[in-house]
Amino acid sequence: MGNNKSITTSNRLIHYDLMRVLACFCVIVIHIGICDDNPTNGAFSIDSSFSSLYSIVARWAVPCFLMVSGVMFLDKNKDIPIKKLYVKYIFRLAVSYAFWSCIYALYNSFYDAGDSFIEKFKYFASYCLSGELHTWYILVTIGIYMTLPIIKHLINTLDEKKLRYWILMMFIFFSIVPFVSSLSIPMFPGYVAYINKYMELYFFAGYMFYFVIGYYLFSHDISAKIKKCIYSLSVVGFVYSVIVLCLLNPLFGFKIGVLGYSNPNIVFMSMSVFLFFTDVVSKHKFSNKSKRVITSLSGLTYGIYLIHVLILKVLHNMGVSLSFCAKSVSILIISLITFIFAAIIVYIMKKVPLVGKYLC
Repeated sequence: MGNNKSITTSNRLIHYDLMRVLACFCVIVIHIGICDDNPTNGAFSIDSSFSSLYSIVARWAVPCFLMVSGVMFLDKNKDIPIKKLYVKYIFRLAVSYAFWSCIYALYNSFYDAGDSFIEKFKYFASYCLSGELHTWYILVTIGIYMTLPIIKHLINTLDEKKLRYWILMMFIFFSIVPFVSSLSIPMFPGYVAYINKYMELYFFAGYMFYFVIGYYLFSHDISAKIKKCIYSLSVVGFVYSVIVLCLLNPLFGFKIGVLGYSNPNIVFMSMSVFLFFTDVVSKHKFSNKSKRVITSLSGLTYGIYLIHVLILKVLHNMGVSLSFCAKSVSILIISLITFIFAAIIVYIMKKVPLVGKYLC
């Protein structure tokens, strides 16, 4: 069954804390288009190529968030009773989702709705619980947590062969099948929809794949041959993504199967980043000061994730855009500014009782 590594309180995985911090920054890079006043809309240019390249490089962030969560929550030594799961984790996620959905709806109503109070109120009432462009991740996490008692039992009772079978089936129906369907092969999408309708293979689909594969890569001995294969496929995926977004999209409008989190290229790129932190970064000797900084920032990442889009919107409405210099530079500068402001705000919020516990 592998080496069955587990986590103890005295063995904090600082490399995963660092990965969470970097992933949080990458999420901001992904959403930086909010500040883009002059989108290229597929037209070829150096700026558009850099924007596309940053989007590709940063795409591992959300999958790795889920993979790290899998490491933490599927640990066989971490017992989480169902009551605690709902009271401590799911309730917090639900409250933060509802609160920030209302905040975003309120803010957007002043810019996207009409001028009258009635129109703004109708807008707010319609969108107060629909979330913002990034809050879907909270709903995904809630859904995964709800299945956690069953999934954890499976993880710890299945033998190696059956566990690999489960992971393989998830990869096929979460990644490969949707990707092939998106290629518009004649009649194929219709066949897939028909098969899925009646076979109901939902157990093998969804973001649970990242949750499980993260724990598997951490807790089991992965052979050098398999790791080499994953790294090689990630390079192939990266090259494919660059060719499609930076060349085929500007020339022919083709951009299928590139940035979706379920696409095979993103799956292998994300697994490679996770393996790199697991195998390489974990061996680095961090100073005590570095550990304190990293763990402190890691504790702020959920709040930063929640608030960063609002800060980007505020900056944009204040006239801040990517056009103040070359996008290759402005994307990084505005992302860093957003990250710093978000970290400061979340740090202050966490000092407030209940607010820090449930809203960030």
